[in-house]
Amino acid sequence: MSKRENQIVHERLWPTTVKKRTLEEIAVDWSVSRERIRQIEKKARKKILQQYRKDLNAITSTITQTVSSCEELTAISQLPFQLYVTNLRDQRIVTELCLLVNEHLYFDWKSDLISGKGEEWINQICHSIRKNVQKISEDKLFSEETLSTAITQVISHNKLNITNLKHPLIDKVKEREKITSSSDLLCFGRINKQDKIVLAFESCFPEGLKIHKKRDFLLKTLQEYDSKTYRRTNPRSIIARLADHPDIFLWGRGFYVHRKTVHYNSDLVKRTSDWIIQRFDQGHQKFQIDLPFNYFKEEMVQGGIPNEYALYTLIRTLDNARIGQRKFPSLVDQQSETDIYETVVEEVENYLFVAKRGISATDLKKEFPEFK
Repeated sequence: MSKRENQIVHERLWPTTVKKRTLEEIAVDWSVSRERIRQIEKKARKKILQQYRKDLNAITSTITQTVSSCEELTAISQLPFQLYVTNLRDQRIVTELCLLVNEHLYFDWKSDLISGKGEEWINQICHSIRKNVQKISEDKLFSEETLSTAITQVISHNKLNITNLKHPLIDKVKEREKITSSSDLLCFGRINKQDKIVLAFESCFPEGLKIHKKRDFLLKTLQEYDSKTYRRTNPRSIIARLADHPDIFLWGRGFYVHRKTVHYNSDLVKRTSDWIIQRFDQGHQKFQIDLPFNYFKEEMVQGGIPNEYALYTLIRTLDNARIGQRKFPSLVDQQSETDIYETVVEEVENYLFVAKRGISATDLKKEFPEFK
C-alpha cells in the first residue's frame, strides 16, 4: 500500500487510540475531501482482502459455521480455535479483517460474545432479558437470581447454548442495560434515594408502620439502619418519598406497607374497577370509595382488602384513565365535565368544618400534600 493508504488503515481500521479518527480529521491532514479519504480507505480494504483472501475465507468460514450452528450467537472462547487477543488494537484488527469477508459478524470482546447477525441480535437478546426481569419482579429492584432466571428463559426460548452464554450474557446485560447494584439487589439505571428509602422501609418495617404518628421513630430507625444516608434527612421528606413510590401502599389511615407484604384478591380489584365504570356509565359522575367497598364488603375482607384506604390504593395501581383519584376518598369520572379539583375543595371544607377552629397553612399542607 502507499504511504497514505497505510496511514488511513492504521488510523481508521485499527487505531492505537481508543477512538478512531474521523474521515474529516484525516482529510484535513492531507488537504483533501472526506469523500477522497473514504475512497482511499475502500481501496486499501480491497488490497488487504486481495492479499489475504484465502486465509481470511478459511478462518471466517469456520467462525460463521460455528456461530450459525449456535443460533447466530455464541461465546468467542467457544470457537474451534483460540483467538489469543488481549489488547484493544489486536481485537480491532481481528474484527475488521473478518468484516472484510462477512459484514454480519459482530465481536463483543468485553463480554466474550460473537454474533452472526450483527450487534442488533445481541441487543434484542438483552432487551428480551430486561422484559423478562420486569415480568418476574414487579419491583424496580431485583436480585441476581431473578436476572439469572430471566437469562435462562431467554436462552431457552431462542434455543441458544446455556452452558456457553449464561455468564457472558450476564456481563453484557449489566453493561448495556446499565444495571447498578445496592447491597444484594440490582436495578436498571441508577438507584436513587427514593428507592433506597423504600428498600430500608421494607427491611425495617416488614409489617408496615403508621407513619404520621411515629415520624421520629421512623427517622431514628432508618438512621440506625444506615446512618450515612439518613444523617441529615428530615421525617417529612422521607414520608413524601414513601407516599409517592408505587411499591408503598397506603393500607389504612396514615398506615403504609410495602406491596410485597400484602396479599389480596387482584380479580376482585378488577371487578370493583369495572363496577365503578358501570356507575359512571349510569350517570354518577362522582362518588366516594366507601360505596364500592361496602357493595363488595364481605368479599373485600375475605380477599385481603381490609378498608377503603387499601381499596383506594389498589384501584390506583390499575391506572385506569377514566377513574380520577385526586384526594381520598373521592372517585371522579374523567370523561365527565366534573372538575376533579372540586373534590379536593370539598375535602378541605369538611376538614375545616370538623376542626371548628382556624387552621394554619402548614397544617393544611400536611393534610393535603398535593397543594402547592
